[in-house]
Amino acid sequence: MALSNGSGRASGPHDLRLVLLGQPGSGKTTTANAILGRHAFEEQETTRGSVQTSDVGERRVSLIDTPGCLMVSSSSDDRPSGNELERCLSMAAPGPHAFLLVVPLGKPLSEGDVRAVEWIKQRLGEEALRTTVVLFTGREKVTRREWDHFLSQQEVQGLIRSCGGGYHTVNSKAEMEPCHLMKLLEKMDAVVERSGGELYATDKFLEARRKVKVEEEETDG
Repeated sequence: MALSNGSGRASGPHDLRLVLLGQPGSGKTTTANAILGRHAFEEQETTRGSVQTSDVGERRVSLIDTPGCLMVSSSSDDRPSGNELERCLSMAAPGPHAFLLVVPLGKPLSEGDVRAVEWIKQRLGEEALRTTVVLFTGREKVTRREWDHFLSQQEVQGLIRSCGGGYHTVNSKAEMEPCHLMKLLEKMDAVVERSGGELYATDKFLEARRKVKVEEEETDG
């Protein structure tokens, strides 16, 4: 499936297309099902991404669940994983509005989560990072004191500052309270509004990959 070229704009005020990113076991699938309000994605490890769409309130929400193995690749431009990422993005044609970086609570921030910012910057580019929201899952697993301590850590603050959409927290339950869901969608709407409704289209992804390739060639040379 080919990606759509051009900068593109949102197709309607009630459409919302989001790409979920995260390490294996981060809770992306459970979170996606909770947002869509149904068992849309299978709770199992997969090497291929998938897309599901539902009417959430008065809007059409499409979620692209990317395989967690993409974010553990050591190469910045590994062709198989790069092609898989391109395939995942094509599911959001003419382009996603924003990205959700899913990070689980209840344990220290992993090295992979810390490196996620650089991964997004290299694979998707600065523009993608500016429309990324860090979504912390499993809020019910930590006390208020534990949450405050977690949030005060330098690594966590650095992660949040690097993502232009800020952060949001949800529980890890299969069902999401309507008010919590609306707050999340409002957060995503704010991200889309700040970007002027611009979509993350093909040319941005391909340009990010081209820059990485050039940098690697210069380093090798």
